[in-house]
Amino acid sequence: MRDQRYGPANLLTVAPLTCGLLVTCILLYLVCLMQTMQTGGASGIGGISPEVLMGYGMASAPQLWTGRWHHLVMPMFLHGNAIHILFNMMWLYQLGPSLEAHFGTSNFGSVYFLSGIFGTCVTLLATGGPSVGASGAVFGMLGAVLAVRVVACHDFRRAMKSSEVRSTAKYIAFLFLICFLLPRVDHFGHFGGLVAGCLYGWLFETWRKRRVIGPLVLAGMLSITVAAVGLARWTFYSPYYHVITGIKADEEGETAERDAHFADAAEWAKVRRSEEAGLSAGMAFNKALKNRDAQGMWRYLKVMEAVGDPALVDEARQRLPGVQAQLQWEAFKKAHPETAHEIETDPEGAPEKQVQPAAPPADTPPKDSEERQGGGPEAKSELPSPE
Repeated sequence: MRDQRYGPANLLTVAPLTCGLLVTCILLYLVCLMQTMQTGGASGIGGISPEVLMGYGMASAPQLWTGRWHHLVMPMFLHGNAIHILFNMMWLYQLGPSLEAHFGTSNFGSVYFLSGIFGTCVTLLATGGPSVGASGAVFGMLGAVLAVRVVACHDFRRAMKSSEVRSTAKYIAFLFLICFLLPRVDHFGHFGGLVAGCLYGWLFETWRKRRVIGPLVLAGMLSITVAAVGLARWTFYSPYYHVITGIKADEEGETAERDAHFADAAEWAKVRRSEEAGLSAGMAFNKALKNRDAQGMWRYLKVMEAVGDPALVDEARQRLPGVQAQLQWEAFKKAHPETAHEIETDPEGAPEKQVQPAAPPADTPPKDSEERQGGGPEAKSELPSPE
């Protein structure tokens, strides 16, 4: 690979994609910074608020699970603060032009974007996010540089003795060490980008030297990337995934799909429980509580029992009797307004048979007629509030 450096006069001609990536990342960072300053959420040195980053497509498993595909690609263009974008753009400027001139714009773009997407998928599968930054694609470029120098040796034994290969490997190891010493660094994204960069760098370098690339090898490498994307989008083994998709189906009125996802969440929770799944069900429970939706409260309470923290479940159960009694009283007022008015104005003098109906035991779900009765004061809850 050529190691030459290009001046600003011919950089756009030699590496147009690299220039486009630099400009896009910097402009998008400035837009995010302006929006953050308008909302008063800036922190640190040019920090961007999480709300702004999420709005532009920060890597987040729940967002991807609900069909927002841009959360798979946009993290490569977003950065959390000024230092974050400074280092990533510095590496992109140092590595991008020579790699783009070496591979060609289309192959370089394939290495860059496939590495970044694969790194995002590894992050989502390992932690669920959130995460931003072009560092996954940057480590993909480093992996491609390593692959180019290994292929140039024609033999793996020679490559192990090559000074260029060993210096590149030491530089990558040094960067990983530095990243491990820093807080809030997405190591999974870096590792995923590096692996993808090595694989695709080897593929395109071997192709560039006109060596035979078997169709099975090419199909196998693409299949790994497609499988990672599919698994990140449909993480069927995660209770958290089924709770999130079940809540979305419930909001859209897809009752059969909702019940199927909640049942799958309960089954997979037997293998491993998920704190995030329980918190998500708790927020849905709190939203149903706010909307006076008795059936919804019971539904999400059952989900919490299957996947969540027992302490959170006990707290939710304590809220049910009072809410159900209030809903029954509101139904009674609607059916018998005159009698209810007499009870409210003179409860001591009202006949015994006209007393407010008692709440059923906490383990008894409400009837369909009690569903979504509104109007009374809202019960307060310690559960996480829906965003």
